[in-house]
Amino acid sequence: MRKIALMLILLGLAGLVLGIMDLLRAAFAPGAAPFSLENYGGPGPIVGALLLLFGGLYLFSSARRED
Repeated sequence: MRKIALMLILLGLAGLVLGIMDLLRAAFAPGAAPFSLENYGGPGPIVGALLLLFGGLYLFSSARRED
């Protein structure tokens, strides 16, 4: 279970980085769509990444060690 939790944590961190990069790209591009649209750095990818991250952290902290 800890391996799956670590994978969820890594996916959440990667999604958070990509979501923030998308947000910054849309913020500095002239004539880009506003932040509220999902395809242009909206909050959906960041919220999804946070759910993966916190879910993985919860599973990692509650799983027993497999030593």
